[in-house]
Amino acid sequence: MTAFVRRPSDLAQHPRLNIVIGRILEDDEHLRASMAGYDSVFSSLGTGLFIKGGGGLK
Repeated sequence: MTAFVRRPSDLAQHPRLNIVIGRILEDDEHLRASMAGYDSVFSSLGTGLFIKGGGGLK
């Protein structure tokens, strides 16, 4: 499993967890690369992202 996070200190460490650091609105290519090879993706983004003017991935 891979977690794409802004602040890795907010996430508990686990030996089977790969942590990738990035910002989803600024690092879309980095995000896409971190998802390569996976069959599914779980997103825990809140609605505040869109309320503040973010448009999400294109």
